Amino acid sequence: MRLFKSFFIFLILTLVTQVGGFIYLIYEMVHPMATKNMKSMMPRVFVKVLIYGFLYLLICIPILPIIASAFGRVPLPFLMEKNEHVKPASIFYPLANRHYVTPELKEEFLKISEEYCGKTDVEYLTYLDANFPFLDGYPMH
Repeated sequence: MRLFKSFFIFLILTLVTQVGGFIYLIYEMVHPMATKNMKSMMPRVFVKVLIYGFLYLLICIPILPIIASAFGRVPLPFLMEKNEHVKPASIFYPLANRHYVTPELKEEFLKISEEYCGKTDVEYLTYLDANFPFLDGYPMH
């Protein structure tokens, strides 16, 4: 039953974020070391969530963009920087790694947003799903 549960979690995380399942495999190797002496259920669950969240952010924010660039993908802006007119419609898209595009598309999108926002009173353009960091044709919904 535990193997089925782990496979199901791996599958769901991979479908939603493309890399979440693989991070879950790393988590499965790490969390027993951190929770082996914990007897109470609530602190164990809390620590497990913290460990997975930490691993996920550690891999997705600084490391994943470097790996994705080898596949010809770059992330759209996550947070609005000074003089940028682009942001995600929801924090979900960058956290689920759905904000990757080709460098050419990113450059064109930033250029269009700057021109459009400069000519109108609109502060920024928002984006929804773009693409995952790897593999074309991966289902987004």
